[in-house]
Amino acid sequence: VIIGMNGFTLVAAATAPAFIIPQVATYYPSLAWLGGAAAFWGLVIIPVVFSVLFFSGPLLRVLGVRRENRAREARNVRRQVLGLVYREALAGRGSVTVEAATAHVQARMKGRTVDPSEVEAALHQLAAEFDADV
Repeated sequence: VIIGMNGFTLVAAATAPAFIIPQVATYYPSLAWLGGAAAFWGLVIIPVVFSVLFFSGPLLRVLGVRRENRAREARNVRRQVLGLVYREALAGRGSVTVEAATAHVQARMKGRTVDPSEVEAALHQLAAEFDADV
């Protein structure tokens, strides 16, 4: 409903110079002074700016949510790799390969395809944090 109302405001404001402003002078001669710049600002510029600002809020939110989701996915990959490294270290198996880590992460994150370079970056980051022998 709100999108429809804001969309109507945007369309009405965009078409005001062709449809609304000429009709005001024709049907309401006492308001003929309203033409020109005052009518253009009041019936076109202000409503268009309002509508664009109103639509830009959700658009900016969508962009922010996408950025947050990418960061969340990177954290999840890191957590999965860290879990594998701990499990392998506690089992005494030693090193973890990129292929094994990628397979492990892919098995745990069923909803998306994991890029091996992403897993490799997480492994390098963990190796740097824990001062590991590579």
